[in-house]
Amino acid sequence: MLKLADLKPGLALVGLEPAVVATVAAVVPIGEGSVQVFYRTPDGTTQERLLGRADEENLSVATVERPWSFDGDGAAFQLTWASHLDLEPQLIRVINTDGETGAATVFAAVQSKTETARQLAYRLYTLCERKNWAEDAPAYNEVVTSWSSIESAAAQEPTATQRSLFD
Repeated sequence: MLKLADLKPGLALVGLEPAVVATVAAVVPIGEGSVQVFYRTPDGTTQERLLGRADEENLSVATVERPWSFDGDGAAFQLTWASHLDLEPQLIRVINTDGETGAATVFAAVQSKTETARQLAYRLYTLCERKNWAEDAPAYNEVVTSWSSIESAAAQEPTATQRSLFD
């Protein structure tokens, strides 16, 4: 419950509009126990509403809740993510020096990380495009567009096997 006296511009509220968080633009006291509130809805429209003491019980400050949470070991997550980030520059370097065949060798060596690396390359390319980072975008785009060729070439690579001490 939020008191009318606590309403102020910039406050995000639940209860002004059904199922919408509205942002208060202005509050004008009308008399004892009532105010006129001007607010913006998420679609950008400006609305106004006269509120009285009876409306206080329906108003509350909007809280931001995370749509997900991470309860795992943060250090393990960071290590795993860093290993995927290291793969991207290596693939880019190998494509630039040895072409798709060279990248296939790297691809074959890290089969367990390849799908995540492809998704990461696509997301990094998209980010570069959105941020207008023209210098970085082509490298990630090349990884993404060459992916099926690299994957096919990697299938032709001999699989690595662990040797024992006496082999």
